[in-house]
Amino acid sequence: MVIAAPLLILAVPQIPLLWALPLSWRHKAGVWQRRLALRQLWRALTLPLVAWMLHAGMMWLWHLPALYRAALNDPLIHALEHVSFLGSGLLYWWVIIHPRSRVEQGYNALSLFAMAMQSSLLGALMTFARVPWYPDYQATTAPWGLTPLEDQQLAGLLMWLPTGLVYLAAIGYYLSSWLREAEPRARLAEGKQETRSDVA
Repeated sequence: MVIAAPLLILAVPQIPLLWALPLSWRHKAGVWQRRLALRQLWRALTLPLVAWMLHAGMMWLWHLPALYRAALNDPLIHALEHVSFLGSGLLYWWVIIHPRSRVEQGYNALSLFAMAMQSSLLGALMTFARVPWYPDYQATTAPWGLTPLEDQQLAGLLMWLPTGLVYLAAIGYYLSSWLREAEPRARLAEGKQETRSDVA
């Protein structure tokens, strides 16, 4: 969600993936792209708020003890969990990395900050919990000398600190690029105002 998804989006895999498909499939992919309903669905899913809610929602949903336990006990549900993690991550980072307008680009830092906050909150809740949310780990944590609660606390710390640093780095990048772009626009606006005052 935080490392693989943005790296995949930055790699721009669409063209190599299309070339890897058989020619007949590539033609069908082009037809699907032209279909109005699919384009409208894509536009709806890539609205910044929608992508944010899907991404954050998947994180919280799959950490609910009942669903987490189901994923541990059923390989199909476990695969669905990871597909939804990666899928929502790809969608979210697509919106962040490929904004449709300057307005959306300005929202990126705010979106990343909000994502960092909710991820940190979930990590903090796991870290400071007094009882383990996932007692099923008793058999797997004991050989490492950990209780299920200690294992959960370590997982919470990983979700809280390193993940927060990734979001912080992305926030820094977008704020600096936004400021770099804003400076020439401000100079241009000042130049226009000076020209108008000279004419007046």
